[in-house]
Amino acid sequence: MQNTHTESQAFSASLQRTGALLIPIILALVIPLFYLIYDTFRSLSEIPIKEMTSTRQMIFYLAPNALYGLAIFAFVGATFAAVFAQARAFTQTFYNLPESANVKEIVNLRVWGKIPLPPPLNKLAKFPVIKVKDGKLDPAENWQTLIGGPAKLQIETGNALYLERGVFFSRMVGQGGGFLDLDERIKTVLHLGPQSKEFEVSAWTKDGILITLTVKGEYFLGSPEREAQDESALIPYDAEAARQAVEQTLMSGKEGHQWIDGAIGKTKGALSDFICDRYLEEVFREETRLFTKATMDALTKKINDGLKPSGICMKMLQITNAKTHEDITEQRMQNWEANYKSQEKILESKGRAHEIHEREKARAEMQRDLIYALANGLERINVGNFPEPLLLSVAAFLDQSMSNPEVRSVLAKEALETLEKTQEIMKFNLQMPGEEK
Repeated sequence: MQNTHTESQAFSASLQRTGALLIPIILALVIPLFYLIYDTFRSLSEIPIKEMTSTRQMIFYLAPNALYGLAIFAFVGATFAAVFAQARAFTQTFYNLPESANVKEIVNLRVWGKIPLPPPLNKLAKFPVIKVKDGKLDPAENWQTLIGGPAKLQIETGNALYLERGVFFSRMVGQGGGFLDLDERIKTVLHLGPQSKEFEVSAWTKDGILITLTVKGEYFLGSPEREAQDESALIPYDAEAARQAVEQTLMSGKEGHQWIDGAIGKTKGALSDFICDRYLEEVFREETRLFTKATMDALTKKINDGLKPSGICMKMLQITNAKTHEDITEQRMQNWEANYKSQEKILESKGRAHEIHEREKARAEMQRDLIYALANGLERINVGNFPEPLLLSVAAFLDQSMSNPEVRSVLAKEALETLEKTQEIMKFNLQMPGEEK
């Protein structure tokens, strides 16, 4: 596609067109020219020898044929001049060319082309050069977009041309060199780099609340798979995707280079559908809210599925702001503040409960250690030597500790058996204070 047409082919085509136009004219002139030559020699043969020495007489005999020859060439020249004048006027009017356009040069180039010449004269026969840079043509005022070639193309990285032949697609030409054929014209100049744009999306929720989103999207021509494969390329080029994008945009009534407008339209549609299918609380609820990564990934996939037939892929979707009516916004702020304070109270209560739990746990562990110490001490001493009030206090402390669930949860099985045994001994001694164990 890049080298479908070349400069050498254009030189050959120019030579063929020139020959096809001049050879019939030359052949048409051969008959009258030969007749003039024949008539001239015939007239000279009839002149008496004595009159041939007179210059005036020779001019008198040769002048009519010479005038006839000049008249023929003048007629042909005048005809050519008139035809080309009409061609220039038609071209100027039909294509509505600016006054600055060199219509004569355009007509001559399209009719005659450039005849190949031998070196060093070949430097004089050059086709016009069209440069493509940053999505624009240089020179900016050119007739190749209206009429067509021939012209040399110099396309820089990140640019491409959509060419038409008549009103139908001809080919895509990417970065590098190329040649615009006589019957081709430049329809669209594309900048292939990623394009980003910020826009707004307004939609009504199911409960009749208008939400306006400020969105920023970044798009490129191609597919995610193509982008991943061409990571080493400065700006990946997908000819088929570029063609699809241009044709879809042209069908919508816009210029081919405005393909991002169609992508933005489909993005707006997907976001509007998301909002219209939900109530206000569902849009901002934590599980289903619009700003979660899962929701954004799902929206991105949906948008790319819709953009795929157009050869466009969305690389990034970012929602920078969401607005509703002032009263709704104020009410939601109050609700969020109340929810925040409620969550704050819950967290504070959980913290206090944890603090109490830890304190009681520490107290229970302290009681456990004290009980172990008492139990071990009672096994080694005679309990009867203790005063009755002290024994009652210890027994009460043990009863209270045993009723505490924290203590029961931290005491081991052996400690519990020891405590029960110790309580029985102490109660027996309180009932019989005079007896020894």
